[in-house]
Amino acid sequence: MPIDFFEPTVRASTDAESFGLCDDETLPGQVPAPAYLDIQNPLAWIGVVENPSKMTVDFYPVDNHLAIFREDGSIENKCDCLLHYNNSVHFIELKERQYSGWVSSACRQLKATINCFSQNYNISEYNLKAQICNKERPNFSQNYMISMEKFEDETKVGLIIAKLVRL
Repeated sequence: MPIDFFEPTVRASTDAESFGLCDDETLPGQVPAPAYLDIQNPLAWIGVVENPSKMTVDFYPVDNHLAIFREDGSIENKCDCLLHYNNSVHFIELKERQYSGWVSSACRQLKATINCFSQNYNISEYNLKAQICNKERPNFSQNYMISMEKFEDETKVGLIIAKLVRL
């Protein structure tokens, strides 16, 4: 059964010059909620999107919304959301803390999501991008270069590691 990454019932759209991407922490006993787009509460923003041309951007939650399964039937770890604008699809994983292996974990989630997307869509029709936003590590570090190069070699999609998402 095909997976609809562009499900209109969960789409949030904005043409704001700046907006945030949020993924609230799940407390024990709660059902995890999907990531969401926010315009009014900058303190909650994990990723900050700059949209200077004020083009319409569509936001779609992925993790905790789409059920993507591995071959063994277990649920695949996915990136948190994607942004769709013009012919671009920007896959984004949101992190709020720094721990050992957060980059490799995020890369696995992005790869799994991009792989599933490519099984359901003709990716030659899109300009694909991938990004990890970490509120605790907002700036790029040279230490990430090897992970970024490996990611691009494996997926043919460029990876950015930064809190700021530039459209």
